[in-house]
Amino acid sequence: MQISIIGTGAMATLFAARLSEVAEVSMIGSWADAIEAIKQNGITIDGDSCCHEVHTAYHPDDAPAADLALVLTKAYKTVKASEVAAKTIKPDGLALTLQ
Repeated sequence: MQISIIGTGAMATLFAARLSEVAEVSMIGSWADAIEAIKQNGITIDGDSCCHEVHTAYHPDDAPAADLALVLTKAYKTVKASEVAAKTIKPDGLALTLQ
């Protein structure tokens, strides 16, 4: 399963790390510091013994088409996040917001 997570904040990062254990995960966002840190170092969650590798992108065209798009952004970014989700999701995919 291919999952796109729209957002790069704390909740998006937590979900990306956990879901990367069972699916291919891409994070799409505009927070350059977070994208670059994850790209270089992966994600490490306190208490985990491993580093979680996920794909990162600034634009949905740079991420694989998703079976599931999770929107994990602040509420004021909902419109932009929904536009990104629409561009990354497969025609038969599902979008879910967890704001």
